[in-house]
Amino acid sequence: MARYFYLTPVLGGEGGGRRRHFVTESPKMVGRAGRASIVLRDPTISRQHARIEVRGDEVHLEDLGSKHGTFVNSRRIRSTTIKPGDLIVFGLAVVLRLEQTDEPPPAEQFDSGPTDYGGEEPSVMTINRRELLAKLPISPAEMGSVDDLAPERDHALRLTRLGALCLELLPRIYGRLTHLSDLASGEPVNLEALRTTVQPLLSSVTRLMEMAVRIAPEPRPPVRLDQVVQESMQRVATDFAQRRLALTSRVPPDLMVQVDPEQMAAVLAGLLTNAGNQSQDEAPVDVVARRGSSGVVLKIVDQGYGYPEEVLAQAFHPLGSNLADPAAIRLWEARRAVIALGGMLTVKSNEGLGAVVRIVLPAVEE
Repeated sequence: MARYFYLTPVLGGEGGGRRRHFVTESPKMVGRAGRASIVLRDPTISRQHARIEVRGDEVHLEDLGSKHGTFVNSRRIRSTTIKPGDLIVFGLAVVLRLEQTDEPPPAEQFDSGPTDYGGEEPSVMTINRRELLAKLPISPAEMGSVDDLAPERDHALRLTRLGALCLELLPRIYGRLTHLSDLASGEPVNLEALRTTVQPLLSSVTRLMEMAVRIAPEPRPPVRLDQVVQESMQRVATDFAQRRLALTSRVPPDLMVQVDPEQMAAVLAGLLTNAGNQSQDEAPVDVVARRGSSGVVLKIVDQGYGYPEEVLAQAFHPLGSNLADPAAIRLWEARRAVIALGGMLTVKSNEGLGAVVRIVLPAVEE
């Protein structure tokens, strides 16, 4: 089965989100310049920062003499091969992770940006109509119609209205809350004044909620948690086997969660990588899950060295500031993804005895 590689944004850079930057056999330049194939908008990124390409079954990464450097799993590199799961830090603040998939990239990914760095950039790029049509995902017969764009247009308009409504109502809500706090702390409490303040506050919040519900995406179909866990275990199987680390899973097949299975598998693989990195050779790492009163509870238990305090301090900072350690980056990303799903992630770590990462996700019925 063919394997394809791509970079996923983890922290910083342009766009964020889950955009994929596919890596191909044609060298791609990473940099701040507009001519780069993978553009990262950050002042610590050099205009021509690094080059990445697929050579056979391996991904090769080379720093192009950047000022602030390129790091792989916290180690500064000049030229090296990287593997899925590795965290690449470009400059001082942009982090991407290498992933692999068996799905081929869209056709435009093969032609996204310059790949020849030896000569001068052409001053004019020309393309004829036939070449343009070949690159478009629609047929020439469909080019005259914009009906297919109506849903995207309407969604963008709703987002714009929501943003305008937030700008209008959030300052009012803040002012009402401040006034409410002053009234509640007064002596004696004026109930009529409280009621007069609360009613407009509730009205404003209701308007925001109604607008948010209108643009909320459709809920994801439930997926089996044990299958997501198995996928994450396959992603780290090679590294665990090389160190003879025992990796076991006890996840009932009836536990259903509403997650993006690919994203959650990547998150769990990162947490398993952390557990493996801080474990001694031949030590066990266990993944267990059950249905609890608060939802689906999943634990990753290791018997390693435990997380250092500075790593936990970085990982649980609300803004993820000063992230430098790869373990902290993986924890921070996992916590952010779990919170976005309405869940919770906590860590209990005992130095020299191991760590337990506990994830609680809302449960859904099959």
